[in-house]
Amino acid sequence: MTTTTITINNHRDLDALVAEHVMGWRWWTAKVWVAGYGKDGTDSSFLLPTDIDDHPVDLVKPKLCVGDCPKPFSDWQDYIPHYSTKISSAWQVVTAMEETHHWQLETLSDSDAPYWVGITAHGGSGFKPDHYSLALTMPEAICLVALAAKGVGVKKKE
Repeated sequence: MTTTTITINNHRDLDALVAEHVMGWRWWTAKVWVAGYGKDGTDSSFLLPTDIDDHPVDLVKPKLCVGDCPKPFSDWQDYIPHYSTKISSAWQVVTAMEETHHWQLETLSDSDAPYWVGITAHGGSGFKPDHYSLALTMPEAICLVALAAKGVGVKKKE
């Protein structure tokens, strides 16, 4: 499998990668009108679940503001669960991949990155993981190893 390495700025970028590459979300493009932010009638892209029943614009319409907006329209990430920082959201990643992969989660008390996660495809090499990750938190380690299993490497912007 070819691995593509993507540089991220923060945890929300990591969450978006997990939504797209692991959870199956896809990019939708729609025209949006947000007064005062140069977005009047221009195409904007949103990462949304593939199982939505509504049209993507109907889903994001409540987020659009007219007139005095408190901040520029860039909150499409508000829809994405906090996979890399909340264990309940990270567990959705484990659940989504458990039919095809075995997970091994451990804590290391004597490490600067105390959370270790390994993942092996079903029918793989047993206890030797195909991919593993060390991180400061368990949710982050889960996300990094899930992306690695999907052929996506992550590099943090320095």
